[in-house]
Amino acid sequence: MRNPLTAPQPGKKKRDSNLELFRIITMFLIVLHHYVVNSGLTDAGGAIYSDPLSWRSLFLLLLGAWGKIGINCFLMITGYFMCKSEITTK
Repeated sequence: MRNPLTAPQPGKKKRDSNLELFRIITMFLIVLHHYVVNSGLTDAGGAIYSDPLSWRSLFLLLLGAWGKIGINCFLMITGYFMCKSEITTK
């Protein structure tokens, strides 16, 4: 007997949970990127450049770099979902 909770329902779309999770992770990376860039940490007298070889500075610089990658991935995933969606004039 088939389990009605796990069996695909007719008319229901299959969710891409892995892509949705990746999209949430990229959103988090974008928020971290904005924190690093807009908080004054990267200014000339900021915390990152006062001691550039400390673990904190290297960690924050890596977050800033991964945030830029997150932006690109988020746009690609959003474009993928938009291309897959069915747009109607109704």
